[in-house]
Amino acid sequence: MVDQGVFSDYQVEKWLGELNNYWAALHFDNPQVASAYASEVFGGAYIRKKMTLTPPSSRATWNVTPLTWTGLPQVLLTHIGFWDKQYNGNLVGSSPLAAVKRILNGGTYALGAKQLALSFQNT
Repeated sequence: MVDQGVFSDYQVEKWLGELNNYWAALHFDNPQVASAYASEVFGGAYIRKKMTLTPPSSRATWNVTPLTWTGLPQVLLTHIGFWDKQYNGNLVGSSPLAAVKRILNGGTYALGAKQLALSFQNT
């Protein structure tokens, strides 16, 4: 029986490279538990935002351009999700936000360039 395994940097960076041009989504609950579609923000001017990421390096990649959502409905944001399509599609990953963010009706949520890092840890 194997207790713990490790993926090579090559394979991890290949997987991270596949995330380029995926779509970032906002969620008001954990999409891994509460259902990906049921927990995604809806209404107002909300749409998923296309991600452009740096080439993977040292098992990590960062957003190159800011991600800005405007005209949001009133919501408490808890997670960001990563989808393979702008509409419908498959949730490929998610992460809790560092802090719950209260958005008022018509509000904005933004992540500046290099504020979003996606990585695999090597333990």
